[in-house]
Amino acid sequence: MKCIKILFLMSAVIWFGSCAEEENPITPNNELSIISVSPSQGEVGDMIAIAGNNFSNVKTANQVFFEGGAIAYPDSVVLGSPMKLHVRIPQGALSGFITVKTGGKSATSPSQFTVLNEMIGNLYPFSVGTFWVYNYFMLDSSDKRVPGSNLKDSLFISGTTSFFGKECLIIQKYSTNPDNSQYEKKDDQYFYTEENKLYTHPNFFEDLLNLSGTAIQLPFNMDEKWYKISDRSQSEWVIYSKMFNNEAMKFGSTDGTVAGNLTIKGSNDGTENISVPAKSGNSFKFKMKIKFDGKVSVPSIGMNNLDLKLDREVEFYYMAEIGRVMMKMKAMKLVIPNFVDSNIPGFETELLAYLIK
Repeated sequence: MKCIKILFLMSAVIWFGSCAEEENPITPNNELSIISVSPSQGEVGDMIAIAGNNFSNVKTANQVFFEGGAIAYPDSVVLGSPMKLHVRIPQGALSGFITVKTGGKSATSPSQFTVLNEMIGNLYPFSVGTFWVYNYFMLDSSDKRVPGSNLKDSLFISGTTSFFGKECLIIQKYSTNPDNSQYEKKDDQYFYTEENKLYTHPNFFEDLLNLSGTAIQLPFNMDEKWYKISDRSQSEWVIYSKMFNNEAMKFGSTDGTVAGNLTIKGSNDGTENISVPAKSGNSFKFKMKIKFDGKVSVPSIGMNNLDLKLDREVEFYYMAEIGRVMMKMKAMKLVIPNFVDSNIPGFETELLAYLIK
């Protein structure tokens, strides 16, 4: 009889335990959240711990999404405050934010996770003979495409040369002149790559810092060296920083001075699924933030030590084994109180055709 009672009690414990595991502790009043991911980097197959609140205690009810579209399920769930999901980094995972979904809710990690041996392919398949053709659209002050502004832009790798102690590729650029619709050769551009990082010659920044269409002319001349504009191994870096100390400038034809700090920062913004005429799929997004904060003086017109603020963002999208598939240079915000408050238009390109040699 004792044996029967013991077996009954054991069955009851197992049954209640099973029911408890099937219940999801999330309630409408409890938000799903990720507090931390530990360690902050690892290789495919490594175990990581995701700490947070209101995960499901059923392993398979927690979906863990990595950049690149890879999905994993926890090996175990540790109850407590906070809860923890122990999960292995899956094949195809890329560096970026981690998202957990369960019970119809989702939460994203507060910082990016680094996959040390991620397999992303070559984002910069640069070799002589390769070319890319883009649709080119002018953008208005609100970053909307200007109707009827569909022009063409193309890049062609014509050979190699050397600058600043590095061998680099010569990229010939051709663009449609909006005034006469003629296809014209522009200044050559120069790039080199190193461990999935992309470096550019200073002339690349001419369009990005162009203040044409405004009265103000600033001495924004880049130093003669290479600049890193994309990097999959860093979340953010400084591309350029320069302090101006009452340097000469012009407002129209009138002389003045400018002081302040120009900074250009780069960031790795993870992945994004995009569609352009030549290709649809997962792309790697990089962003460039251009900012000037300082003072300007043109005494002859009553402009005395006024604030000067300038902001612009540029977005770059790359696909593995193709290269750059889209670029968006947003309008530049330029403000001098009582004198200038304008948005300098930008442009957007999307890949139309390409040939990778």
